[in-house]
Amino acid sequence: MEGLNVLSLCDGMSCGQIALERAGLKVNKYFASEIKDIAIKVTKDNYPNTIHIGSVTEISYEDGVLHTENGDFKTDIDIVMFGSPCQTFSIAMKTELRVGLKNEEKSGLFLECHRILKEVNPKYFLMENVAKMKKDDEEFISRLMGVQPININSKLLSAQMRDRYYWTNIPNITIPDDKNITVNDI
Repeated sequence: MEGLNVLSLCDGMSCGQIALERAGLKVNKYFASEIKDIAIKVTKDNYPNTIHIGSVTEISYEDGVLHTENGDFKTDIDIVMFGSPCQTFSIAMKTELRVGLKNEEKSGLFLECHRILKEVNPKYFLMENVAKMKKDDEEFISRLMGVQPININSKLLSAQMRDRYYWTNIPNITIPDDKNITVNDI
């Protein structure tokens, strides 16, 4: 086998595939769990070999078989990556709706993703979410993930402010240098 077998949960428009491609990493199989039609369409247009497997709530992994609502796949998984929806973590949310993991349909999907991560037990994992979440949510996630988050803001590499935490066991992650890109540069 040449390339990585990837399981991307809450895949969105497959930013994981974009990142792997830009990093020069070959992908053998890319399993994408996503339920939003527009995100799936974008992924299919850009990465037609993506294996779409449905909702994270309908996925399990046992004895080398990935069980999904779109079929079963006998496969090993090299990396699990995910970023559960951030809405109920985010400071942009109304205070009374900023309930973090208690919302099972949004940020609480982290718990489903974590369950799947533990079932798969891959060599590598990468989890992303907003950096401005409540401290107790950050600490709980860090405890479950077994690592402390790395804080990287996209403003270092683009004209966009996007402050994020990354929890990973991928070695030698470094924070990029600030390229001082502004909107006028693009």
